Amino acid sequence: MKKPYLKKIMASIAILAIMSSFTACAGGGEDDVAVSTAENPVVVEQAVEETPAPTPEVTEEPVEATPVPTEEPAPEVSEESAVEAADTSAESGKLPVANMSETDEKEENKKVLPPKPQGAKIPNEKTNLLTGEDTLTKEAQGKRSVAVMVNNIKNCLPQYGISAADVVYEVPVEYDITRLMCVYGDYTQVPEMCSIRSCRYYYPILAVGMDSIYIHWGLDMTVAKDTLERLENDHIDGDTGAYGLFGRDQDKLDEGYALEHTSTLDGPALPAAFEEAGFRTDIEENYYKDTLFQFSEEPVVANGEECYEATVAFSSEYYSTFNYNADDRKYYKQHSGNPHMDARSGEQLKFDNVLVLETEVGMLPDDTSGRRKIEVNQKDARGYLLTGGYIQEIKWTKNSDFEKIVITDLKDNPVLLNTGKTYIAICNPDSLYVE
Repeated sequence: MKKPYLKKIMASIAILAIMSSFTACAGGGEDDVAVSTAENPVVVEQAVEETPAPTPEVTEEPVEATPVPTEEPAPEVSEESAVEAADTSAESGKLPVANMSETDEKEENKKVLPPKPQGAKIPNEKTNLLTGEDTLTKEAQGKRSVAVMVNNIKNCLPQYGISAADVVYEVPVEYDITRLMCVYGDYTQVPEMCSIRSCRYYYPILAVGMDSIYIHWGLDMTVAKDTLERLENDHIDGDTGAYGLFGRDQDKLDEGYALEHTSTLDGPALPAAFEEAGFRTDIEENYYKDTLFQFSEEPVVANGEECYEATVAFSSEYYSTFNYNADDRKYYKQHSGNPHMDARSGEQLKFDNVLVLETEVGMLPDDTSGRRKIEVNQKDARGYLLTGGYIQEIKWTKNSDFEKIVITDLKDNPVLLNTGKTYIAICNPDSLYVE
């Protein structure tokens, strides 16, 4: 069933492009673009369809998406100056730290595993806790996951090493661009990756909630630095040159890519680096020994309407579209109108589950570099789940920095996801468009 939201996006973008131009005056990124939000939210019926979804014709070619209409592209500003400003501008003093009080910090010791709903996967020693699949190598059983910051600016494409990720977060950063955090459940199987980017304060909050070791190259020296110090989570910063993990892709340099788009991570060397660093690699708390989400033992569909195409519009220039393939029951991802490809594997990114989690995306106070203020600790915030060719409205909660994201239906019942890879968008309300 077609929805009218895409038809209204041009008017929405045109209005918000004017609004965004005022905030962009403080500095520019690779793309100075307007945030695009819908005038109407996705409305989903909460009834299960009895008939199976029709099977579309399957092609071996990458799945193309219908582009989101945009205004004329904003003037391009070099990312070198934009990122340098965002990473180093601390002359005006420290920015506020993330939203976690001393009381919240004490909640780390009070985390309780919820009971498993009927039909949910019970993990065993081989279970990848990020996917619910029994795929862990012996060396990774009982071990922590790894979260890696990945550049997602258009000038860096294509990336590589990202199609192997079990969970991919996409969240706005400065100048209306987005950045990825790729999470790997088996820390012995992380591939070589490019291009690695810097920390923004909300990413380590997401990482520590999964008990993940956090990898980044650089950080802004204000709120991100404060957050990393406060969380005391194991992390490695490429700026230190530590453990020989980080380098440059010479082929990309030879092809004319800007230096910051060529940063690499030697993923296979991570286990040795963790040992040298003295990091805790074992999962010690029972809370983190359960699966990240409640995964179904059997294939499931979302409790709502059919949904074969959906777009998350982070801005008029940066949007992610997902096309459902009924043959393999996966959602194929596009990056701003083009198939999102991994240069090494040659694969288009595809996911078994798509989560769109709404929150307020604002600007950090007194910041002149375009950095975002994003609340990732939420209670009963609105979101959407796409799985099995259907969509349903959900609620999501992350009670504190050290807790996982919990997904429920509108009546607070647990929601089952399909086993496999999950994409998670954290975005402004009304950023989802359904076709």
